[in-house]
Amino acid sequence: AAVLPDKAATPDEQAESEESRFQLARSWMNLADFQTRHRAYTTAKQSAATALKLRRALKDGTPNNAVYRLELASNLTTLAELTLLEQQGRPADPKGPLALLDEALEVASGAFLEQQGAVGTTFRAREVRNEARALRAELLADADVPKAKADLALVDRFLTDALAKSRDPKYRFQRG
Repeated sequence: AAVLPDKAATPDEQAESEESRFQLARSWMNLADFQTRHRAYTTAKQSAATALKLRRALKDGTPNNAVYRLELASNLTTLAELTLLEQQGRPADPKGPLALLDEALEVASGAFLEQQGAVGTTFRAREVRNEARALRAELLADADVPKAKADLALVDRFLTDALAKSRDPKYRFQRG
């Protein structure tokens, strides 16, 4: 695998390097999605883990970039889900996936707080957080019923709100 330099000499080179890392992480996640569709969960998890390393570096290098934070949070949720899929047929250990989901919620909450004025980014942050909450509720359904119910209530509120706003013309999102 090609290695992208950590430091670029000029701001333009830095921006190009960041964009390359961002696109490379997206490619690794596309591969993970393909592998998941073909039930190759172990290799999908490896691909998602490679993307995660790139996304962590992007977020660490530019901590206030909402897009980087949301992609990292989404990646963490996917990795938690792949860990569970990989464990199918064996006793599941929810500790690892729960830690990933808690981190995803923390990262996505930060992005949400920083971008409250941007409607599309705010919606994406809520979407990412609620994907993590839904999976966490599934994991906690037997072990911590009150917490699972609280997560599901937040997911339900998000979906109800999103449906109502989808019918309101002032909240129409531009596709892009």
